[in-house]
Amino acid sequence: MLCANYLLLCDAILEQQVLCVYEGRYRCAYITGTRKRGAEAVLAWQFGESSSPLPQWRCLKLANVSDAHARNGRR
Repeated sequence: MLCANYLLLCDAILEQQVLCVYEGRYRCAYITGTRKRGAEAVLAWQFGESSSPLPQWRCLKLANVSDAHARNGRR
């Protein structure tokens, strides 16, 4: 069964920008899916603070994503 964050992100991404927090840093979610071993994941655009050069794409484990919410505006 899919987790609540996965379903929220799927619906919201279709309509507008979705922000989330991953390891204390903001990310902009783009598409949901699964990793090779089946763990739910989200491909997100990394901006703001980072431990590596910005900006860039990141594949994030959905289990570690928090505070996912739609933001005003279109993708």
